Amino acid sequence: LGDTVLRIDPETNEVAGRIQVESPFGVAADGSGVWVTSELNDRVHQFDPSDGRPVRTFDTADGILDGPTTIVIGPGGVWIGSDLESAVARVDLETNVIDRVPIDGITGGIAVDAVGDVWVAVRAQAV
Repeated sequence: LGDTVLRIDPETNEVAGRIQVESPFGVAADGSGVWVTSELNDRVHQFDPSDGRPVRTFDTADGILDGPTTIVIGPGGVWIGSDLESAVARVDLETNVIDRVPIDGITGGIAVDAVGDVWVAVRAQAV
C-alpha cells in the first residue's frame, strides 16, 4: 500500500481510488486536479482526479525548494513548504514558473484564507 495516495468516498467512508506516487507526503485537491508532494525526490505532481492519470510534474530541486512537504492550492497557484528550508515555493499554474519565497524558518503548514492570503506556520529555524 506504500507510495499511494487514496481517494476516500465521504458517502461510504471507503477507498474509492488510488494514485501511485513515489514518496508522497502532502496532498491538496481542487478543480485543477490532485496535487501531491514527493519529499524524497523533490517533486510536485498533478494528477487527474477522475482516473489518476499524471498531468504534469514540477521539479523543485536546484535552488527552488528541497524536500517539499506541505501543499495548498490558492490564488496565484500551488504553494509548497519544506521542513528543510527557510522558504516556500509558488507554482504559477498559468506560466508553470516556480517562484521561491524566503521565510524566517521551516514550514509547519500552509493555508489560504477566504480573501486569498497565504498563511505559513513557521516551526523553527532551518537546519
